[in-house]
Amino acid sequence: MTDTAFFIATASSAIATSLRTNVETSLAKARRETLSVLSADAILTTNVDAVFVDATGGVTISMPPSPTSGDNFRIQKYDGTAGVLTISGNGNLINGTATVSASSQWAGWQLTYSDTGSVAWAGFLF
Repeated sequence: MTDTAFFIATASSAIATSLRTNVETSLAKARRETLSVLSADAILTTNVDAVFVDATGGVTISMPPSPTSGDNFRIQKYDGTAGVLTISGNGNLINGTATVSASSQWAGWQLTYSDTGSVAWAGFLF
């Protein structure tokens, strides 16, 4: 009886481990981010999560023209030049202004859209 109970417990444990692995893999795929690398002016789409920008000559990145509440973007300047990365709200405000900018290497913005209140894109410089 002990051998049978051990086999059932071991089989159940193996099934649980397999299920957990499958669920973790599925969640990891769902959380996978879409990355874009840009070096020229561009308008973002809602299927891009992280944007790295070479702003050597100065680049303006515009937020999506029709965002939905909860849209979230990380936009980061990766070049080491004095070029300025400008982010435009594309008709919506970012922290109360039409544009925000960064000129330091690795500086970036994390922005989230909310369709309530006067600040549409809220975020912080990192």
